[in-house]
Amino acid sequence: MTTISATSGNSLPVVSNASANTSAPASTSTPASTSTPASTPEAASTPAAKPARPAQTQVCDAFEGSVDPKKPAGYHLQFHCPVNAPIKNDSSNRSAEKYTEVIAQFDVKHNQRYNKDHQPFGTTYCSTFVWDVTKAMGAEIPYWTDQNGKPAEIPANANIIQLAKKEKLSINNANSMIEWLEKHGQANGWTKVVAQEGKTVEALAQAAANEGKPTVAVWKSSNKDESGHVGIVRPGIADKHKGPALAHAGNRNFDNEYRNDGFLKSQLPTIAYWVHNPPPAAAAAATAVDAAKE
Repeated sequence: MTTISATSGNSLPVVSNASANTSAPASTSTPASTSTPASTPEAASTPAAKPARPAQTQVCDAFEGSVDPKKPAGYHLQFHCPVNAPIKNDSSNRSAEKYTEVIAQFDVKHNQRYNKDHQPFGTTYCSTFVWDVTKAMGAEIPYWTDQNGKPAEIPANANIIQLAKKEKLSINNANSMIEWLEKHGQANGWTKVVAQEGKTVEALAQAAANEGKPTVAVWKSSNKDESGHVGIVRPGIADKHKGPALAHAGNRNFDNEYRNDGFLKSQLPTIAYWVHNPPPAAAAAATAVDAAKE
């Protein structure tokens, strides 16, 4: 497995359905320097074993929100499984309030799904979070794509590893998500933000998010062995020095801070922004598709 940097997108380790997810139990051996017989229980002062991590699984369940309604959306699912989030939005009904509600349901700061210690590899989950939010907004930047670059459908109870091999699906980390935007973004309603009329790309990205339009900040790595980084530009007030408001999963997860809090200083000069803003005809078509699914 490729080692991922602290601010990178995630990759998918192949795991078994056995208990590979659990933390190693605390040792029960008695130090040689003591005279305690082997049959004597450990002293009460011995630290308890850490709680097990959520079970890793290759099978993607399908639930509305979370198994536990007190937990955030997707809490029960592995990072490579799609979330059928209860709060959704589409291009026919955008607003800052609805955008904020979609982001909030994932509780990125506390959700185990995005915790960098979720897997024992130190991997971070920026691309999973961007996937979840944009999917719930009807503007999916896909984590899984088919051979034509289209978002792949992951059916309930599918073994994701077997499905990926059979259907020849591609998994997208942050860098390949950015490449997807560059190659397929326009056909899927995404537009790269460019400075215009004296306004910076940061100002325009913040304005778009404040109108409820899904907006992402992306940094593409030129190193093939290093993933890029992606984050959600959220409704808020941009800071003159720290940049647009940001919701973010990475080495540190947060719901409402700034671009500079999620991206490295060295990445700032080459960060790009993309906005989902389909023309009226495309918006109407998307609405019709959503209505047909009801």
